[in-house]
Amino acid sequence: MFVGRVAMRSLAVLAVTCCLAVLGCGREGREPNVLIIGIDTLRPDHLGCYGYDRRTSPNIDRLAAEGAIFKNTVSQSPWTLPSFGTVFTSLYPSQHGAGTLLKRVRTSFPTLATILSESGYRTGAVISASVLHSETGISRGFQDYAVPEGRAKRRSDEVTDVALQWIDNGDGSPFFLFAHYWDAHDPYEPLPPYDTMFDPSYQGKIGNRFNPRGLMLSAASHIRSPASIESQGLSDEDLNHIISLYDGEIAFEDNEIGRLLEGLEERGMKENTLIVLLSDHGEEFSEHGGFGHGYTMFSEMINVALILTLPAVIPGGRVINEQVRLVDVTPTILDLLGLDSGFTFEGASLVPLVTGKGKPVAGPHALFPPSVAYSEALKDGPEKKAVTAYPWKLIYDLSSSDEILFNLKQDPGESEDCMRERPEAIAPLEELLSRALLELSDTWYVEVDPGDEHHSFDIALSAEGGATRGWICPFEVSGGGPSPGSGILSKAPGSTFEIRDFRPEGRVTMGFKIHIPRDIPAGFNIRIDGKPATTETFIGESMVNPEHIPFRIPARRARTESASGPLERPQAPYILVWHVEGRYGGDIPANLSEDVKKDLRALGYIQ
Repeated sequence: MFVGRVAMRSLAVLAVTCCLAVLGCGREGREPNVLIIGIDTLRPDHLGCYGYDRRTSPNIDRLAAEGAIFKNTVSQSPWTLPSFGTVFTSLYPSQHGAGTLLKRVRTSFPTLATILSESGYRTGAVISASVLHSETGISRGFQDYAVPEGRAKRRSDEVTDVALQWIDNGDGSPFFLFAHYWDAHDPYEPLPPYDTMFDPSYQGKIGNRFNPRGLMLSAASHIRSPASIESQGLSDEDLNHIISLYDGEIAFEDNEIGRLLEGLEERGMKENTLIVLLSDHGEEFSEHGGFGHGYTMFSEMINVALILTLPAVIPGGRVINEQVRLVDVTPTILDLLGLDSGFTFEGASLVPLVTGKGKPVAGPHALFPPSVAYSEALKDGPEKKAVTAYPWKLIYDLSSSDEILFNLKQDPGESEDCMRERPEAIAPLEELLSRALLELSDTWYVEVDPGDEHHSFDIALSAEGGATRGWICPFEVSGGGPSPGSGILSKAPGSTFEIRDFRPEGRVTMGFKIHIPRDIPAGFNIRIDGKPATTETFIGESMVNPEHIPFRIPARRARTESASGPLERPQAPYILVWHVEGRYGGDIPANLSEDVKKDLRALGYIQ
């Protein structure tokens, strides 16, 4: 079966390569240009090509008819920065590092822009809002990165103008352009005539501008929410008008995207340009009790648009219903271009689905098979995870250990929790979630050595800080005679871990996966023979003693270079505590300038 899958994928890649070769012969051997049209906050079910009954998107609909449209695409985050980070790195937010505005994209791996730049492409980005400012690290690999100067955002007409001007300033090299459109993002304030296009007779209290920021984090910050539009002080007519304003913004963007595509055609470039149109996340309109985005993992938040076109290579009118992910975008682009980054991505190329000649195949080190979508919400409200293996979807709240299960085929609106009715569907998803938490969590080690004498050790770990609760899982025990892990590895994951009266026969090293935001210190309470082990406890490479027991310490202060810990060992009895970074390195702080902070305040992202 494995050989068959590889063979099918080889045939699919060969077919695409042959198409590109033929295409190149007719176009003087030029590599295709790449244009990513990223539409912020766009719900796919508000586009005509996804079945919407309002005429919001005639230009996007035509583009979809020219290529392949993916009807079931899952974002890896419900807000902008981590989602686009995933698009350009093919890594999950916990891996690429930009899960919050306080962290930058890490630098220990390539991005789509760095790969294409090194392959001879001219690379540029036209950015609409400061949430993707260059200080976030998203700009790595872009030779030109145009952010709005002196203001928080730019409108879609300016995006198109700047994008076409950048194309015209080219030197004849193939280009990679990221055009970022923002108008569908809150506040919804479409320009005339789009402000009255879909609800011209409304006379209510909303007016022609609506900002959901005051409502978005109501009861909907938790995965179970009883809130309703009535409790928000809104009528059905108000809700329809709010949605109409949002749709007006989409129609405005669609018009400007049409102008961009027309500009490509006028320049004779559209036939030789791989166009990827996608959205980073969706938007809630009280389906689960709130408005806006960033805080839940329901479908209206993480289901996104994805359309691919490349004439003579991607068949027109191709409709793909299989579940795919934004983490698959970069591998797909590189596969279509015939480029190999030499890096193992988490995503998989969608070329087999595009050609209809096979299924996507994951890389050797990918966390999940291509049929499984994993998503993370790290910014607003309690931290949440979602695992979707269609038709089943599990949402997990780390702070409360609450989880809900949906059958998306029978309940696409995610209104009925199936936890009790379908318990057989839960275990495989929980196993996938546990795998993700283990792989993506920080690794801590606690080593105890009684020496030649007998000593009793009491060890308690905590992954709690204020309202934040994390997750601790003991995953490794070595040394100390036969079966040193008895009573340790049997411990269930939770926000605390404790083992009392532990009497090892020799040195024992215990490994723990602790999933907690890195700016929240882990807690330790360690005793030897019932007494606080202040002078017998050593932390990190510097092997400093804690000032008191119990103590809390952030990962950076307990860091060592390898899992084996510090090079030296103190005199027994002792306890060593150390932390080892994941394979992509530690967090990089985002040193936001005052101007960027001002812009982010204007956008409602920081206070």
